[in-house]
Amino acid sequence: MALRGATAIASVSAFTAERTLSLFGLSTTFTVLPNPIDTSKFQPGTEAVIAGSILNFGSVIRKKGVLALAKAFDQMARSSELPQLTFLGNDVKDSQTGKSTRSLILASIDSRFHSRVHFIDAVPYDQVISHIEKAAVICLPSFAEAFPMTWLEAMAMEKGLVTSDIGWAKELMIDGETGLMVDPKEPKALAAALEHLLEYPEQSKTMGKAARAHLMAHFAMEALTARNISFYNQVLKK
Repeated sequence: MALRGATAIASVSAFTAERTLSLFGLSTTFTVLPNPIDTSKFQPGTEAVIAGSILNFGSVIRKKGVLALAKAFDQMARSSELPQLTFLGNDVKDSQTGKSTRSLILASIDSRFHSRVHFIDAVPYDQVISHIEKAAVICLPSFAEAFPMTWLEAMAMEKGLVTSDIGWAKELMIDGETGLMVDPKEPKALAAALEHLLEYPEQSKTMGKAARAHLMAHFAMEALTARNISFYNQVLKK
């Protein structure tokens, strides 16, 4: 009813708008107003990077692709002693099994490698920034997002980034330029992408710089604030 009665519709991504309108059987126009990022708060840091460190941050839940990441890490750990995997965020009870998602992650990884898998509960944002700074690669292979702030935060901090390639992803990332994008249902492809960025840290840095430049041009707070004001002024005139 709210959608049908709306004077205007805005969405953080075209993917979300199109999917929502399709689900409700509606055909109408919409405006995309992406989530903005404060690039003065999230910027390249000075903390030393921990070699081989992979970070996933956000809720530890199946839809964020954490089980796919666990399977990818298991493959990586079998061929190299370097990779370390950290999940930063609160554990969520799995909707399919009723079990702790952390327990499902560990069940997906050979017990020989459990000492290289770390879990950290949600922490204040200044500490999140510190963890992002120290990670060699950020991996966010989510299955369900609208326009994820975690991706924006990693891009703003010029981190090597591996993400999913579905839905909203191509509205935010450029594969091979701002990071690497893979099908989150393919753990082998995910492992290969992570191994590549760990093996070639200079290329990872180049992609990180390109990611921030792309973000500054399209998703920085300053530019999107003006777009939001313009949109709502137009709505008020209707």
